[in-house]
Amino acid sequence: MAANVSTSSAIDAAQLYTTTVVSQEQRLSLTMTAIPRHAAPDRLSESLLGVAAGIDAEVFVELPSPVASFLPHAIACVLLEADAAAASERIERMLGAPAREGFSDVPAGVLSFVEYCAFTPIVPVEESEMSPKVLAEIVGVGGAVGLATLAGAPVVIAVAAAGGTVVVLGAALGLAQRLYGWIAP
Repeated sequence: MAANVSTSSAIDAAQLYTTTVVSQEQRLSLTMTAIPRHAAPDRLSESLLGVAAGIDAEVFVELPSPVASFLPHAIACVLLEADAAAASERIERMLGAPAREGFSDVPAGVLSFVEYCAFTPIVPVEESEMSPKVLAEIVGVGGAVGLATLAGAPVVIAVAAAGGTVVVLGAALGLAQRLYGWIAP
């Protein structure tokens, strides 16, 4: 006698890709969580502020264009400041200074690490197959990047143009759970 088995095509799950970059010499680490296009195609067309609101984060600085050139500034703020108020002060100071002077109080090793994170293909992105991408290229022309506070900690939210990948960088507690709650409410 055959068993009566019920199957459901609706699964309460979402796929997120997380990678952590570590510099043992500098004692730094940065976690990047990417949401692939197929996980939430309707959500990925939202603006930077829409993404932030969806994960209960508050954007306090949106980077000016071209956003890719300011990514190291934002990443440095997340790495060097434990709270959003200090990160806000630091990013305002950095953005108001001429190009390299914005990093005058950032140790050389930290600067090398943030440039590596921004300009090296390390962000896990699923296209037809998994391949690492450069964060600066993901946001490219027309994307948006902002510094936000999430559970009191600073994070970077990067939104690609035209409904592409969303990447959140930082170590805020419960980040993956918040992202999951946003894409699969």
